[in-house]
Amino acid sequence: MKNEIRVNKKNEIILYQPDNTAIQLEVLVENETVWLTQDQIALLFGTQRPAITKHLGNIFKSGELEEKEVRSILELTTIHGAIADKTQVQHVKIYNLDAILSVGYRVNSINATMFRRWANRILKEYILKGYALNQRFEQVDDKLGTVRKLVLRLCLVCKILLLTLQHGKAQRKISVNNSLFE
Repeated sequence: MKNEIRVNKKNEIILYQPDNTAIQLEVLVENETVWLTQDQIALLFGTQRPAITKHLGNIFKSGELEEKEVRSILELTTIHGAIADKTQVQHVKIYNLDAILSVGYRVNSINATMFRRWANRILKEYILKGYALNQRFEQVDDKLGTVRKLVLRLCLVCKILLLTLQHGKAQRKISVNNSLFE
């Protein structure tokens, strides 16, 4: 199997590798975007979490992205490790697709390269589909413009015909009425 990335219906990113192994990540899909933790981003790109932390810091420092717009806090309730029958709340930073993409273009790894190729292919497909849709909309708009003009002409012809018929009736009434007086 060739290098390939897919997103399945179970909200998982599946990264297929040449040796027929697959990295499978469960993702959070919310507010029309995908969210991953730093650990998940590291796994996706085949690197370590400190590299992801460094890249995210540089992305925010350079102003490429605003941290408050691409990061959220996920509260996870877990079983307390040291105290029986007790739970604890962990706050985990999660990052949306904008941040994931930005990191993916900075990481130097085989997985990141595969991800960039996949992202470029998907982006190209959407751009081309969007261009094709735009062309179709323009064609439909042109046809609607032609139909609109034809309808306006038809309405004008109908008005003229109606006025002519009304004028003809008025002329006949006048002639009939005039004959009464002669």
